Amino acid sequence: MACVSFPYDAPVSQTLFDRASLVTPGGVNSPVRAFRAVGGTPRFMVSGTGPYLTDADGREYVDLVCSWGPMILGHSHPQVVAAVQEAVARGTSFGTPGEGEVALAEEIVARVAPVEQVRLVSSGTEATMSAIRLARGFTGRAKVVKFAGCYHGHVDALLAAAGSGLATFALPDTPGATGAQAGDTIVLPYNDLDAVRAAFAAHPGEIACVITEASPGNMGVVPPADGFNAGLKDLCRADGALYISDEVMTGFRTSKAGWYGIDGVAPDLMTFGKVMGGGFPAAAFGGRADVMAHLAPAGPVYQAGTLSGNPVATAAGSRCCGCSTTGVRRGRRGVEGDPGAGHPGARQGRRRAPHPDGRQHVLRVLHGRRGAQLRRRAQAGSFPLQRLLPLDARRRRLPAAVRLRVVVRLHRPRRAGRRAHRRRAARRRPRRSGGHGMSETTVVHLVRHGEVHNPDGVLYGRRSGYHLSDLGRQMADRVAEHLAGRDITHVVSSPLERAQETATPIAKSHGLDLATDERLIEAANVFEGKTFGVGDGALRRPGNWRHLTNPFQPSWGEPYIEQVVRMMGALNAARDAARGHEAVAVSHQLPIWIVRSFVERRRLWHDPRRRQCTLASLTTFTFQGDKIVSVGYSEPARDLVPAHLLAGAKPVKGKTKAFGA
Repeated sequence: MACVSFPYDAPVSQTLFDRASLVTPGGVNSPVRAFRAVGGTPRFMVSGTGPYLTDADGREYVDLVCSWGPMILGHSHPQVVAAVQEAVARGTSFGTPGEGEVALAEEIVARVAPVEQVRLVSSGTEATMSAIRLARGFTGRAKVVKFAGCYHGHVDALLAAAGSGLATFALPDTPGATGAQAGDTIVLPYNDLDAVRAAFAAHPGEIACVITEASPGNMGVVPPADGFNAGLKDLCRADGALYISDEVMTGFRTSKAGWYGIDGVAPDLMTFGKVMGGGFPAAAFGGRADVMAHLAPAGPVYQAGTLSGNPVATAAGSRCCGCSTTGVRRGRRGVEGDPGAGHPGARQGRRRAPHPDGRQHVLRVLHGRRGAQLRRRAQAGSFPLQRLLPLDARRRRLPAAVRLRVVVRLHRPRRAGRRAHRRRAARRRPRRSGGHGMSETTVVHLVRHGEVHNPDGVLYGRRSGYHLSDLGRQMADRVAEHLAGRDITHVVSSPLERAQETATPIAKSHGLDLATDERLIEAANVFEGKTFGVGDGALRRPGNWRHLTNPFQPSWGEPYIEQVVRMMGALNAARDAARGHEAVAVSHQLPIWIVRSFVERRRLWHDPRRRQCTLASLTTFTFQGDKIVSVGYSEPARDLVPAHLLAGAKPVKGKTKAFGA
């Protein structure tokens, strides 16, 4: 069955990718992120919660990649976040030893019996590179055996592909890695002990180590054959070589002790990464104490790193390992020792209760009803798109992209009558309440600040020191009166004084603390602090005309797309803080108008005189679950707004715009 294409647009990600491509090779900082294998625009993510990711276009996805391994607890796990915040408050890097690195090293040694000593580094590549250097220094030998299909990071000597025969000298698998660098690497077929025996027979006393993934996951999941790892250890011991088990992927994931906890074969050296960093750059290598004693400063083999044992990374890693219980690794909640077990209702009959803040483990998502839909396929080896997507996606309502309307369209010709019939049927069908917050209504009011005291008439932009005028304070009080009877549980503001002063009466009338969100700030502008207008001020100077070359981006300040990204993030954060209630977020005219235009699918470039966002106005977004279902606009202080500011605004048709299901 042919695969169905689904090239839905991602305009914000595309803009970010275009920018990245100008300053970063290929537009990404790791090749696997470039979407080359799957096509389309790489999605730029802005936030993650539990098993879900949100991209710059405001769409939500079920995360099956988990940052390529580290996020075993899901994103923004509260205990990991708390540990990181505590560590950051104490300092981010010292260049000296710290208690955090000792605690993480003790955790690793306690979990994995063959590891008697461990050295912390910053990446899996650094761990395998250092382990091989140590093996060569310990044995006094040069050659390294690896297996085709096993990946050990981008170490020059290990980026090699198998040649012909049972044991051949490898050729480098990438330009830049020379034949000399890979010349001491012997590549063998995986799960073939006879090939390993032949290699040792062909190079007696020359092989420093054999390195293998404990259970390979970079050529598909290919477990070691029964007795393979044990056979490698025996062959290495017989020849005086070291056996290195790469557990960067499997460490602390497949069991408390990684793959070693499953097969019990004790390597001489082991490498770790991913899970042990809790989402931060942290890795390690360790093993027999007599081998590790050869590392500097105790021994002659040099290895160092400025950020090795970083206090923030070790805090995250220790907490992540501590929370990675048996129940978490199996995708279960409510079992003894699980971080969620102590919460009320952790076990309800045979059903496992969700996390109290709504998070679900990634594996839990896959084990549930939605996971069954995600796993559907027509037959073994065949994964057509329409079978892989959840059922709702085939009805053009993809749960993994619920933020904005009609973000996924399957490319399949349909008759207009059939399409209209399906739309009518969907409207008659009751809305399903499954999923996080899918049935609750939340309202977020974006409020523009009141009039500012600005006798010089400058463009104040993000400058501090600009406060509300007396009239502006009246406007703020009027908005507070207008919202007094609403079910408001969260008030947040831009950090600028005029926004804070507008938000304060609202927060006070509801007995709430005022929060601050930097993302609500005014748009940046190169003309800040200058008078600005047609025929006067900054525009009279030809030197400033270069800033006016592109009205679409715009070229004189913060690009519209960047405003959309941060404002959508702030809008969603306010929604999450007031689930099932109402929130107020005080911001500024341009960011409010831009995010409204984006949601209502209007072009972002516009005539500033036609914005519908006057002083002390409310732009109201109504969410059904995570989906924006309507946008409204009101002006509670209209009678206080100077007439000349109302004259230019061109009303958008209708006070409220609703979106279809």
